[in-house]
Amino acid sequence: MKFVILLTIGLLVVAAIPQRRQQQQQQQQQQQRDEREIPPFLEGAPPSVIDEFYNLLKTDENKTDQQTEADVEAFINRLGGSYKVRFTQFMEEVKKARADYERIHQQAVARFSPAAKDADARMSAIADSPHLTTRQKSQQIQAIMDSLPESVRREIINALSPQE
Repeated sequence: MKFVILLTIGLLVVAAIPQRRQQQQQQQQQQQRDEREIPPFLEGAPPSVIDEFYNLLKTDENKTDQQTEADVEAFINRLGGSYKVRFTQFMEEVKKARADYERIHQQAVARFSPAAKDADARMSAIADSPHLTTRQKSQQIQAIMDSLPESVRREIINALSPQE
């Protein structure tokens, strides 16, 4: 009789392990969703739409900027309505932010040491390349940063970090 009870308890425990793992995975996924920053054009969207957007971006790490932009635009066009209007407004804000960044970047480059200017030029060429994927750009820029002397790396990071 004890054997049957122990066997039953053992089977229940074994059966509960996958269910517990599944619950933990679901909790982790929910926590990741809660921690993600929701783009302003997707505020109020159902979690499934936000998940789909982030999955699109993850998949597009292996695509060029132009391909990613086309995929995002197709995604937004499929959603339509207020999402499309908010996305258009968001892209206008992005244009302004890029122009501001470029102004700050040029001011920083003017003060860079020759080594920092050289590194910045190489990284800018990578960032501006229409032929590289997002992943390739990140890897190549990181490789350049990692190869720099600490003083040059600090110079670039400090100059381009937001000033408070």
